[in-house]
Amino acid sequence: MQELPLFEESSQGNQGSVLLLGRKLPQARPALQVGSREVDEDLLRLIPEHLAQRYKCIPLVQRDNVLVLGMVDPNNVIAIDDIRLITGYDIEPVQIEDDFAGLSAYFGWQQTQLPSHDCVLSMTALAVSAKIVGPVANVKVRQTFHNPLPDMLEAVYIFPLSPRAAVHQFRLQIGDRVIEGDIQEKQAARQTYELGRKAGHRAALLEQQRDNVFTATIGNVPPGETLTLELCYAERLEMDETDTMFRFPLVIAPRYCPKSVSDVSAISPPLLPPGLRAPGALSIEVEIDHGGVHLSRLTSTQHAFSTAIDKNRALISLARTDEAMNRDFLLRYRVGESASNLLMSDGEYFLLSLTPPAEAPSSIPPRDVVLILDRSGSMRGLKMSSARRAAQDVLAKLRAHDRFALMVFDDRLETFQNGDLRPLSELGAALAWLEKVDARGGTEIMGPMRWLMELSRRHGERFLCAVLVTDGQVGNEAEIYGYLQRQNSTARLFTLGVDSAVNESFLRQVAHIGRGTCELVEPGVPLESALDRLAREIGCPLFTDMEIVDAGLQPSDVLPEPLPDMYAARPVTILGRHQGQGELLLRGRRGSQQFSAKLTPQTCVNPALAVLWARQKIQTLQDRLALRDP
Repeated sequence: MQELPLFEESSQGNQGSVLLLGRKLPQARPALQVGSREVDEDLLRLIPEHLAQRYKCIPLVQRDNVLVLGMVDPNNVIAIDDIRLITGYDIEPVQIEDDFAGLSAYFGWQQTQLPSHDCVLSMTALAVSAKIVGPVANVKVRQTFHNPLPDMLEAVYIFPLSPRAAVHQFRLQIGDRVIEGDIQEKQAARQTYELGRKAGHRAALLEQQRDNVFTATIGNVPPGETLTLELCYAERLEMDETDTMFRFPLVIAPRYCPKSVSDVSAISPPLLPPGLRAPGALSIEVEIDHGGVHLSRLTSTQHAFSTAIDKNRALISLARTDEAMNRDFLLRYRVGESASNLLMSDGEYFLLSLTPPAEAPSSIPPRDVVLILDRSGSMRGLKMSSARRAAQDVLAKLRAHDRFALMVFDDRLETFQNGDLRPLSELGAALAWLEKVDARGGTEIMGPMRWLMELSRRHGERFLCAVLVTDGQVGNEAEIYGYLQRQNSTARLFTLGVDSAVNESFLRQVAHIGRGTCELVEPGVPLESALDRLAREIGCPLFTDMEIVDAGLQPSDVLPEPLPDMYAARPVTILGRHQGQGELLLRGRRGSQQFSAKLTPQTCVNPALAVLWARQKIQTLQDRLALRDP
């Protein structure tokens, strides 16, 4: 991804959603002593500072896959499990004295409660405003910071955004001055930032670390200074049947990195301590331009909100400004009685939103359905019970001639009846077996995927589809994507995400590669509608072999590649460029028969179309590179 650097030509030399770090100029620190033992500084990096502080523990020795952990309370099973999940090592606890003064002084914990190198640049406000027209949202995010300390700081701000966010503007505001960002290639952007910082200018750099994790680095923040970072992005909204969803992520949840991944720092984002609230007031405002069409089913399952609706628009805002940033903001709504196909064009780019009819395929062959359930430690509590209930419901909706296989995983695999495909007559025993499953261990998804591909190769005579139930909190997404892309499997892979801050990017990409669909649900909410859709879709797609054909519009660079299959009542969004005037012809197969449909574009003035297409194009090129270089 590209980065957006900027610097000012100065005349003067919640679990939470963000990580705020402050760095002074590097200074040598004395060696850390725990008892008579001097601790290797490389070992300290194995455990996030906030976990070491909270659990009063320190890594002492690392032998192969075992980490010897000095603990004030070596019987703290929760602490041991958390450290094992984060590091990927087996933990051998040993007793140390209840004297953490040396460790606190070493990390500067007496200065701040947030994880930091030396001190903290505080965020005083986070304001989000979104304007939604059709299936496109334009979002502005303003983050206000203040340096309360008597030191010049370099601050690092790590925060989540939508995985579909196409960031197109970045600016730094200091007082009445506004400095605009410039898009450069990654290395050039970093060099521009470093030159500005070293020259004593105020400088900022925005980098995309993962599909849904960004980092803003702010250099040379003077004592007492207040500044505002502002970024704007566009995104296409997800839809299910007739409901549209706007999600603004507020949490970077812990992600498990398997032992097979050597460079953990490159794939695992830093984290705030669970339950810690990010500082500052939170405001979210969403304006929906419904064009006079009836707006209904306006809900937010995780936040209280207020509304003001007139004949053309609806304005939704948080009811409280002191909300903890420990769960994502999710807004669902319905415009009109039913969704319809829509082709938008700005004269060069187009967005095609397709909604297949809400009917089952004409014939559903006997299926082999594989249920894969995540039982890792991050699923503990309400998530585990919701996921278990969802898995049981999916199995209960199978038909008489279907077969099933059932597997649960953490960093170990366990299967019902040796993982063989079983007749539906054994469903009762499988549901009873599943009822005993509870959370533990780390999220090792590569093992289940290899197991699934082997099962698919052994049983290729029938339609095989799999449902992966998980929160998706893994750090090795690229490894999993690459593996699935190289398999060229006929199996369909569906994902069901259960979490209040689910890893949406990972779950949707896995479903896309597996030519399935993705459902996201919050723990504890009714699952019936999502599970009904999932049960209907794992039967088989309604339309396959989709393609866009010229009918005057002269389309090119149509994305995604390849075009996805279409499932009953499941909207699909397609982006592309065009040079002509006229219609688009959509062609594909419905069972054994061909079908085609012509669509006439609606002209619009929306700069987001070009940005959305560019974002999708970059993602496509990155996927190609990952496939070429495993």
